[in-house]
Amino acid sequence: MEVTIRNARETDAGFLAWVMVAAGRSHVERGYWDFTFPGDEEKRLELIGKLAIAEFKSICNFEGFLVAEVDGQAAAALSGYEPKKATDFVFVEMLNEVLSKEGWGKKDLGDMFNRVGPFLTCTPKFHKDAWVVEWVAARSDYRRHGLVNRLLEKIFQKGRDLGYKKSQIGVLIGNTPALRAYEKAGFKFFDEKRHPDFEATIKCPGIARLEKLL
Repeated sequence: MEVTIRNARETDAGFLAWVMVAAGRSHVERGYWDFTFPGDEEKRLELIGKLAIAEFKSICNFEGFLVAEVDGQAAAALSGYEPKKATDFVFVEMLNEVLSKEGWGKKDLGDMFNRVGPFLTCTPKFHKDAWVVEWVAARSDYRRHGLVNRLLEKIFQKGRDLGYKKSQIGVLIGNTPALRAYEKAGFKFFDEKRHPDFEATIKCPGIARLEKLL
């Protein structure tokens, strides 16, 4: 098995869309993107793929991702970003940019933000001086092959190269396999947010924030 870790490319947009959906679902049936773009899965992935190559460099942008290839096939990926640059404002502007081109009006956007409102009750407030790891996922047939560990090592180094001294990551409470994998990589529990609206919507109590010194 030949494994290559590389920077993502625009042509990876479709795979990165799948990664973001899988990461968002974590261990629950429906995640963030299922509420953002409800309905057809193919259309959902198409829209998220467009977010990955949008002009605004949000947390979804392909340039933040690393991809693990196995024998030339994309098998796993994750991203790293700087909260002081990939801000909430940039994320919203990116959504407006892409969805307006898809014919979404103000009502469509308003309905979308209402649907994802419960998520905002538990969204971690990552430190601006932290290198944040996001959107971690591997295809089911490539799990337990050490791909995520190798990706984490590379993304940690990318953060160090940018001058960061610590990294943070969010994980849905109850996703024990992910928590153990992150603890193995050196992350430790920092804090958590819980909210009844989040639990009623996602069927999960909230989100834990983990931290690691780089």
